[in-house]
Amino acid sequence: MSANDSGHINNLSQAEERQLRQLWAAILSQWSEKDADLAKYAATTPTDDAPAADPVKAERTVSSSSASSVSSVSSSGARSFFGGIRSWTGLGGSSAPATTTSSSSSAKAVDGVDDFAAEQLRDNSAEDFSEASTFPVTNEELMNQFSVLVGADKPDVWALRFLRARKWNNAHAYRMLLNCLKWRQKVDVLGLIQKGEPYVGLPVIEKGKAYWLPEHDKKERPVIVVHVFKHDRYDPVTETSRLTVLQMELGRQLLCSPIETCTIIFDMTDFGLKNMDFPFVKLLVSCLEAYYPESLGVLLIVNAPWVFSGVWKIISPWIDPVVRSKIQFCSGAELPTWIDKDRLPKSLGGGFEYTYVKADEKEVERNKRVAADRAGKEKAEREWREAWDGVRRATREWIIAGDELDSITETETEKEPLARAYDAAKKLRSDAVDAVTEKYRGYHPYIVVPTLYNRNGMLPKV
Repeated sequence: MSANDSGHINNLSQAEERQLRQLWAAILSQWSEKDADLAKYAATTPTDDAPAADPVKAERTVSSSSASSVSSVSSSGARSFFGGIRSWTGLGGSSAPATTTSSSSSAKAVDGVDDFAAEQLRDNSAEDFSEASTFPVTNEELMNQFSVLVGADKPDVWALRFLRARKWNNAHAYRMLLNCLKWRQKVDVLGLIQKGEPYVGLPVIEKGKAYWLPEHDKKERPVIVVHVFKHDRYDPVTETSRLTVLQMELGRQLLCSPIETCTIIFDMTDFGLKNMDFPFVKLLVSCLEAYYPESLGVLLIVNAPWVFSGVWKIISPWIDPVVRSKIQFCSGAELPTWIDKDRLPKSLGGGFEYTYVKADEKEVERNKRVAADRAGKEKAEREWREAWDGVRRATREWIIAGDELDSITETETEKEPLARAYDAAKKLRSDAVDAVTEKYRGYHPYIVVPTLYNRNGMLPKV
């Protein structure tokens, strides 16, 4: 999908634009004391002419008999999507003692896999990495997390991701966004991107377990390849979680407007149960559904062996139907349907071979200078935050002007002055967004460290 598709930033209906304003009214009225009065412009239910909404599903019931032993991890028999898998307490890797639960030994196994899955779930069923809805955050922290999430993108691009993911229901979209930002605060995503590849662990980066290809697919989407056989389910939890989130953050940076989605290739060649890490799958699903919504274009599962059929029967009920519809099974020979053959890794019949390029002495010295430049960082951050306050003020005027225009049901002649005022407010807001994007580019080098993708030219030098 791109910014030009229906429901995206360059192609909004009047109803969708109204829903966008109402979501912004909710955001500002809740997070900014200066804008508490905007609460009256925030809708809690969709308007009559807006797209319908589906309720947020906090639980997914594994109803298939083939997964019954897994569902018994939850005492209610319905497996909570946000709980009971593993000790994902944060990117720092703290954990709580595992809890013991009972499971039905009479349930029929799925190709011998569901007992294996249930054991992983039982042995790692402490506090979950993904659940953050009760994590305490301040309004200032929420605004900061949202600002960093947006980065150099347009704020509306991200607001619209949450609206589309929740079928244009403002209340549900706001809750989803709130939980995303709490999660980012809880696991310290900003801290991860500030520390970069060394924090993940250079050996796992060099191993090439997951990497972004230098060329895009046939729809101009960035492509990440995950070689599943290079992963071991006993790999450290913190290493896997940090690698996953860092790759998601790099994917955000690699997106170039109007493209808004990425392609994932799961290379299942030589896959065995030793590679099957159910907690990792759960984390990835959480990222795609809840924390980076509407970011997946297609997920290609390549060369899946017979044993994976049992795994798929277990994990597929966990996945939201919209995300599941973007998952395709194919052979290596079929990959050129999506990606030109010469752009693929050599292991999948292409011409690309992954090599990790380490930071040289020049880059190391540059990183030290930037870290020591506190005055420069403070200036860049101050200018960026001032620009964001400009977006806040312009968004406020845009919300009010839009509501005034919507409230008029008189003739076109009487609407004309309000329409002009609304267009002027939109233009001022667009200019404010351009300013914050420019200021973020000045601040960005102070909050990230260069990665392989800055060194090989896929991302700009920092």
